[in-house]
Amino acid sequence: MSSKILALGIAAGASSILTACGSGADAQGSGSTQNAADNQQEIEGYAGIKFGTSLNEALASLEVRLFNPASLNECLKDLPLKGCFLSGDREAAPFQIKDGIPYRITLSFNRLDKLTDVDLNYDRDGDISRDQCLEMHERTLDWMVREYGTMRASFSQEGPDEARTTPAKNSYYVGSEKDGFLVTRPMRTAAKAEPNVANQPITKWDNRRYASLLTHFIVVDGKPMCGVNVSFSEPESVERRKD
Repeated sequence: MSSKILALGIAAGASSILTACGSGADAQGSGSTQNAADNQQEIEGYAGIKFGTSLNEALASLEVRLFNPASLNECLKDLPLKGCFLSGDREAAPFQIKDGIPYRITLSFNRLDKLTDVDLNYDRDGDISRDQCLEMHERTLDWMVREYGTMRASFSQEGPDEARTTPAKNSYYVGSEKDGFLVTRPMRTAAKAEPNVANQPITKWDNRRYASLLTHFIVVDGKPMCGVNVSFSEPESVERRKD
């Protein structure tokens, strides 16, 4: 099996992060020239689904058809023991179409029946190119910055990374190819107002809610696959679903 992976984005696994307080990195410090929104939304969940919501409350406000039936059954069994997640049904209509991209929704609950993470997912298997996948990433990044403000870019500690700019002039990095894989390793550079947290792991931000974006492109046995994942998350200090 031959494979190549392109990882780019915003998060603990890739390239940028936005905190609930809306502080952003300066262009020189982070390599990012992203434009902060004038009226940034608070990160309290997504689309009216707030952190701390119970499973029943979430199901009452969303259509059950959005979720994979098997994941719903597993969630009901696992919730009190270790928490659970509801994954979007890939055969159902999307939860939301935003800037032309159809996203599924995934919800994660801890064992105390509290919503901790909301994910939006776009997946395409086959008949998609690297450049098209990058375009999905860029369109997603642009609406996130537009609605939530400046993102911090992550980039490889070993480099060199490919710096790219979206149509809205938001910057991000694509990792370099090494041993058949294209990856981006996370590294965070803080804004001038936060020099004490420069280059600290994201888990050090245990008191802030955050939004993140991770995109990957992989070719396996000649079949391309693209995945775009947006996450809205409680602080890292909040108990999560246990594996």
